[in-house]
Amino acid sequence: MLPAAAGFVTATGFILNPSYWMPRAMRDLAAATDQPALARCADGAERLMATLAATGLIPDWIEITADGITPPPARFSADSGYEALRVPLFLVWSRANTHPAVLRFTAAHQAADTGDLRAPTVFERGSGRATEYSTHAGYRAIAALTACAGSQRAGSAIPPFDTAQPYYPATLHLMTLVAQIEGYPRCVPL
Repeated sequence: MLPAAAGFVTATGFILNPSYWMPRAMRDLAAATDQPALARCADGAERLMATLAATGLIPDWIEITADGITPPPARFSADSGYEALRVPLFLVWSRANTHPAVLRFTAAHQAADTGDLRAPTVFERGSGRATEYSTHAGYRAIAALTACAGSQRAGSAIPPFDTAQPYYPATLHLMTLVAQIEGYPRCVPL
């Protein structure tokens, strides 16, 4: 599943964005349309994300070649940043709360915790070092849900929705709240 009809096939392979895969949606669509290939694609996406998580955080973009997974061309981010933030959210929403990508994301966020209202938004893929932070609540919401979903505790640190957020963190925040309500009632925001 390429990100678009053009611009993502290279001379040696193709470029993918792991955050474009939501296993739950793919499986639901497969069942609703009698297209089992979508369910197999969801399984393959989860396996590929586990392979990526074995060597670091999930990157924004990758290139797949005959030789395997490689960093993407320079015009695409190989960091784990604003795009890759959706990966742990979509996995948790898909009930894969113990997936290696979720666990690695949660550990990186906990290691980069500043103790204030900033959330790390960009990490170096291999080292896990945070290189950018944001004060928008939507980014903290994802980290709070993934931490709670992977634990046995009740209650989470999902912040209240902030209407002053820009579109992207607000959208992530709303999706996080829906995922919490649908799949993790014990992770109610406290």
